[in-house]
Amino acid sequence: MDELNSNNNLEKIPSNQYVINLAKVNKTNDVIASGDIKNSRGILIACKGTHLNHDQAEKISHQTLETRIEDLVNIDDSVNVSSLMRLLDNTVLTLADITIFESMFHIRPILEDVFIHHPTPPVIFQKLTVYQQLYPKKMEQTLFSVWLSCLLASQMKLDSESIASVVIAALIRDIGLLHLPPVLMEKTGAYSAEEWRAMKSHVIVGKMIATETKGLDSSIATAILEHHERYDGSGYPTKLSGKKLNLNGQILAISDTITAIHYKENKLGRRNLYDALAMLQINASSYHPYAYSAFYSCIKLSGIDRTNTHPFNSTLELARHVLQQTRKLNCVRPHMHTLSELQSTGNRSENGDELITQTTQTLNIIHQSGLTDDKVIRWLEEIIDNNADKHIGALTEIDLQQSELFWHIKKIRKLSDAFQAANKVSDEINSERIMAQLDRLAVILDPTANAKLTT
Repeated sequence: MDELNSNNNLEKIPSNQYVINLAKVNKTNDVIASGDIKNSRGILIACKGTHLNHDQAEKISHQTLETRIEDLVNIDDSVNVSSLMRLLDNTVLTLADITIFESMFHIRPILEDVFIHHPTPPVIFQKLTVYQQLYPKKMEQTLFSVWLSCLLASQMKLDSESIASVVIAALIRDIGLLHLPPVLMEKTGAYSAEEWRAMKSHVIVGKMIATETKGLDSSIATAILEHHERYDGSGYPTKLSGKKLNLNGQILAISDTITAIHYKENKLGRRNLYDALAMLQINASSYHPYAYSAFYSCIKLSGIDRTNTHPFNSTLELARHVLQQTRKLNCVRPHMHTLSELQSTGNRSENGDELITQTTQTLNIIHQSGLTDDKVIRWLEEIIDNNADKHIGALTEIDLQQSELFWHIKKIRKLSDAFQAANKVSDEINSERIMAQLDRLAVILDPTANAKLTT
């Protein structure tokens, strides 16, 4: 993982893991050397026609190659335009809410036109084949994001070339992940400082791949690089904000978020795109206003409404849960204020800056949401004593927004390991105070954490 930890300072695309991934694909699709594979000194490693099995990949992965491996292999039964459209038809376009949007906005024909009239370089289809074979669920989500990005770009009245750039960038925005250790994609817990630095490098790698691929417009590489940047400066890798950001990248940014919400919250198939709006409203300042407005317009034009879906047995149970979460948010706020004050003093580091940004942003979101106001608590107490069913729409919306707020707060806790590792030596006393506040947050969020912290 060492070659990924330089992040913005990567000088070449790390290829070791990609070679191993090609060997994995070779188990189902023949991966064959299209030419002799030689190292940088001209020594032959594998002859033309060689099947790239695990042993061959291990040997190649320890060599610096004369030519990048992508240009030296072919994959049988590779992804192509027809298979992409077929996968789109069989996954994304079968979703109930998407069929409503598709009947109104007709995005599929635009996508097909882009793929036909803007030929995708073979190396990109090769990487998409590897991505689909290794991460089929992520590939489905990628196509969802492609469809959604095209919808927003069309709604924003971008010209056909710009729409094509948005679509292609959305399609390949995460191919940098193929060059990262698979443990990063498989991990369910918090990343270590080293793992998080490596994970963030996927946008750098993706941008480098797009830049080195002939036939791709330069705006595609920029959009890939910036699709995790946020309009308020809270993203990565460069923390650019506002008008300094590329519009195409910001279309990808909001599409990526909506896709993540849709697939996370829609596991039982009962939520729709309208429900994502409630969670986006909490983070409105994070997204380009044009892209946000385009999504809002599409929702309103579609005529779909919120689903009022929730995981509780009754509306009364939901109302009690929302009240409990509101009180929990009120408990969290003073600790976050103290945390913010402590972070603003002492030595600063990259991890410290990230923790400060996340804490400040979350405090602002909580304040702007109004969800911790006394009047909200009084209203909740009132409807619990009366007819909660009449307020099902408002309750489900608040529940979604609270979920998003607690996700932000938990993200602060996850960043603490990286912060502690970076600051323990340079500012030990302040670091201990900050970690104490983070531990208190953990106990509020999860009462069982108290036992974990003392064992």
